[in-house]
Amino acid sequence: EFWDDEAATAGAVVLAARAEALSALGAQAGERYAELSPGGERLEISYRPALPPELSSAPAEPRLAERLREALEQARDTDIRAGMTRLGPHRDDVAFLLGGHDAGAFASRGEQRGVALALRLAEVALSTERTGDPPLLLLDDILSELDSDRRERVLAAAYGVDQVLVTSADDEHLGPAMLPEARRYRIVAGQVVIE
Repeated sequence: EFWDDEAATAGAVVLAARAEALSALGAQAGERYAELSPGGERLEISYRPALPPELSSAPAEPRLAERLREALEQARDTDIRAGMTRLGPHRDDVAFLLGGHDAGAFASRGEQRGVALALRLAEVALSTERTGDPPLLLLDDILSELDSDRRERVLAAAYGVDQVLVTSADDEHLGPAMLPEARRYRIVAGQVVIE
């Protein structure tokens, strides 16, 4: 009982905070993906808390801790047989949907990279908004496997970030014509060379 009380109290805080954070992140990421995607697909982030169906909309519920405690108590015997607690934020999931379909299963590599970049750009925007201090965005080999249209969109989005570090093993993707104002560094024989 003690652990169920602790799990319910802390779990309610985590569930509510996670729902709020993913809502804000999802709105920002959706906007960023629209800028990056030439196809016009819509990116949605769906928070899927590990709660019984009657609590599925519970992160916004004022009595969440109490209701979660009741659900944990009802599931205790089954959880003991399973050897794990099956309800609560430790079992939550997040789904990334493009056009209503699971991006992990149905999106191309380019679309998946676009989703990942949209999430990073959303994180940068939210972090800057909340702290007033823009973070450094690291894009490690983000341009490989992208067509030229997506590559241009990615670079345009990168230029919108205060501090960004883009790496590439291919000069063709990041030549001076692509990013004329960028500082360039090349690693040659283990040494950093400023171009």
